[in-house]
Amino acid sequence: WMDGSNNNFDGIGWKSLEINFFIMDGLLDWVDAFEWICLFNILILIYFSVGTQMVEHRVLSMWWTRLGLVIAFLSFVDFSADLLRLEEWRSFANFAIFVAIINTCFFLPVWLLWLSCTIRHVMPSSSGAVDAAWTPGQEREQTQGRAVFSVYQDSHS
Repeated sequence: WMDGSNNNFDGIGWKSLEINFFIMDGLLDWVDAFEWICLFNILILIYFSVGTQMVEHRVLSMWWTRLGLVIAFLSFVDFSADLLRLEEWRSFANFAIFVAIINTCFFLPVWLLWLSCTIRHVMPSSSGAVDAAWTPGQEREQTQGRAVFSVYQDSHS
């Protein structure tokens, strides 16, 4: 059906393979663009979520969220370049590849490593001690400019 050994070569097999290739290539381009716009939205939400917390309750660093904001901006630029490739392929494809390499090889790994270093402050401790951040009935004490939580012990209990 593909090699024309029957002397009846119409090329329909190669045509169908080529059409499938173009369909899958286009699908991957749109999925890639969708991933960048989703990353943009997620990082913007993280920035506003951490940024709107009270300073004394904020566990994650604002510098970490600002790095996420830079990644979000570059993700939006890459999304735009993916869309603009439809107009002028060569220049916007090179630009999109450059931004994707900067974003995925430098900024995202730094952002993830930073998150891995600070995530232990977000999770409750595994030592079995009562963690006031995860217990109702908290009162806030200030110690050296940083908020410390302690469990309010009622004398009647």
